[in-house]
Amino acid sequence: MAPRKQKPAPKSWDAGLPEMPFAGVPWFYATPQGQVDALRQLEWDRKHVMRSEMRLMLDARRLRNCLEHIGRLPEPGESFHLITQNSLFDVLRATLTLAAPATIRYLAISTLSFSPANMESLVAMLDRGQVGKLDFLYSLYFKSNEREVCEALAADLTHRGQRVLSMRTHCKLLLMQLADERALTVESSANLRSCSNIEQITITHDRGLFDFHVGWINDVFSQ
Repeated sequence: MAPRKQKPAPKSWDAGLPEMPFAGVPWFYATPQGQVDALRQLEWDRKHVMRSEMRLMLDARRLRNCLEHIGRLPEPGESFHLITQNSLFDVLRATLTLAAPATIRYLAISTLSFSPANMESLVAMLDRGQVGKLDFLYSLYFKSNEREVCEALAADLTHRGQRVLSMRTHCKLLLMQLADERALTVESSANLRSCSNIEQITITHDRGLFDFHVGWINDVFSQ
């Protein structure tokens, strides 16, 4: 019996395709050595900050909501107890609006944390004369995480003759001595930065409570 003929192997699909002359193609990265310098980096970090219209709209909405929630400032011996998503800074701005034309002669703030935008606004209040004297306490823990922001704030406040101190504190407090002699105390779970948490805020018009808090704050600064 005659042997069966073997079929020729099928041609490869790329057989006969022209070759690309890679040797004549210039290197994409035109470095003297013809290589990419993978270790090249920026010599410093960079940051660009913009205050967008959306941010301003959100600020205005928070202030409006806070004004509507508070309604009016308490009378002597009266306290308002609020459940809200506003920050301590929203309450500060609302108080200035509701108290107008009176300004804040003395302001004390104790907070765990704060936002750079709110601190920028606070410094502007000092420069515009809306706030006279300021004592500012904030958490040492926050400073350990946001050192540059805290050091910038300390420089801004001390340059303006105000007192600022970081310490082991979790107290959230506003003390506001208005130019018309009203003494308001705000005790809260909220900080000087916006968040979506439910917070409790109590606003009290009582000289005794105001003086109580001023006393321990002065003790802290005098130590």
